[in-house]
Amino acid sequence: VLFANGASKVGNFDTSTSETSIGLLVGADYAISADLTAGLSATYNFSKSGTLSVSGPGGFNGSAPVSGGSSLDIGVNFGYRF
Repeated sequence: VLFANGASKVGNFDTSTSETSIGLLVGADYAISADLTAGLSATYNFSKSGTLSVSGPGGFNGSAPVSGGSSLDIGVNFGYRF
């Protein structure tokens, strides 16, 4: 289960988002050397839901619900220990 929130400013507009995802994460990391690792991960989301809100000058306010069915996210990562 993932809960995420974020906020940003784009020009004169303020945005905020919130998301809830239910899914399964599988991943593996491989040590290339003692200080360098590389990894691959896959996340299968059973469901997603959230809200996007935007406010701006002149009293502008808007929001939109976001929902979806299943999805697959693939990730690649590299890590280096200094």
